[in-house]
Amino acid sequence: MNRHRTGSRDGRGGHGGGVLSFLKKIRLAMIGKIIYHYKIIEKLGKVSIGIVFRAEDTKLKRSVALKFLPLYLTTDKEAIE
Repeated sequence: MNRHRTGSRDGRGGHGGGVLSFLKKIRLAMIGKIIYHYKIIEKLGKVSIGIVFRAEDTKLKRSVALKFLPLYLTTDKEAIE
């Protein structure tokens, strides 16, 4: 069995390094970035499969929370539902 391709989703392998690798990469790269009309201000915390940031909605001038999930979940039909 090829563990790299079929590895677990708990951060110990597979899916491009798992959730823990994803969280480390996104946390470092996101502060100060603008995505659509949201400016990322700070990391609020980790959730079971992603990371939550405080952001400013630059159109409505209010604070919002944005959750980012690993890319592999976009192909997981169960997760999408």
